Amino acid sequence: LFLTTLSCIPEVVRNGKTSHPINFDFEPGVNYTFWMMTFNRKLESKKSDPFVIDFAKDSVLSPVTNLHSLSTNGNTITVKDLAPGAKYIFRIFPYNGQFKGPDEKIEVTTKGIPLPSVPF
Repeated sequence: LFLTTLSCIPEVVRNGKTSHPINFDFEPGVNYTFWMMTFNRKLESKKSDPFVIDFAKDSVLSPVTNLHSLSTNGNTITVKDLAPGAKYIFRIFPYNGQFKGPDEKIEVTTKGIPLPSVPF
């Protein structure tokens, strides 16, 4: 069991996982300090050595625009009109009535010769 603290809000990692995504609106040009602690039913560890992450101003991406979502009632779906030779990352959010399952990330690279890049 691990805790991370962001704005004084701990996040719990269970089931022996060794990684955990942190969803937070990180600001460009700000240093963030992280540390880990472990807990069991009786004891609490000391804090780990802190580590600092500095989000450079040019490393924060703009929000995604033109995003499309697809739904299916089955266990397969076909995504059409993808560019050749491009890497795509799909997030799957299972939902069945009132129940939500854990989301899954799938990375796919399409076959073919990539389209030429467009200069800025």
